[in-house]
Amino acid sequence: MNRIARYSSGNKECSFASFSPQNLSLLVGGSDGVTKILYANDHGRIVDTYQLKDHEGSVNHGEFSPNGCSMVTCSSDKTFTLYSVANILSVVGKFQHHQYGVRGCSFSSDNAMVCTAGWDSLAILSCSSTGQLLCTLRGHHKPLTVCKFSQQGMLVTGSWDKTIRVWDTQYKRSLPLTGHTDVIWSVSFDPAQPQVISSVSRDRTLSVWDIRLGGKYC
Repeated sequence: MNRIARYSSGNKECSFASFSPQNLSLLVGGSDGVTKILYANDHGRIVDTYQLKDHEGSVNHGEFSPNGCSMVTCSSDKTFTLYSVANILSVVGKFQHHQYGVRGCSFSSDNAMVCTAGWDSLAILSCSSTGQLLCTLRGHHKPLTVCKFSQQGMLVTGSWDKTIRVWDTQYKRSLPLTGHTDVIWSVSFDPAQPQVISSVSRDRTLSVWDIRLGGKYC
């Protein structure tokens, strides 16, 4: 396997990288508070870069919507920013629904909502077209580190409280998954089996969960 492109963020930490589902664009952000869109040619080589300076703290995560028409970034400055990329890149708005920094963000599969994971221990659902707060999900007892929607609309969050929670967003209930002994860093879904979830923790383990095997929402 050969590396076809390389990007350097200089002397600043690079926090994330997310591909656009529609074209060869890559969203990158880091501790310098700058979000960059890297444009690649058909061979995967970076040919252009566009910089966004809409946050006053480190950019912790960002991603494109499933339809490729929107974009979201979140930051330690307590805010998330929504962008429209349907025709030309434009800022929909910068929003603050969390009391502390925002660590993760994710679009719902129907592109209608954005979930943000905050250091205030809350997961918050907002309208992706207006930024309006729709729902606050409470259940974690320590700062959140990650949130992720599945292609089928399921929402999962991970936290410093060592747990993963699978959310019933309609009734604001969650199914806690316990077993890790340290902070949860990452969660992901099996695209072929959406009920199967993987998690990675600072306890140096990877766990795979099948939520069809039991558990109770609370």
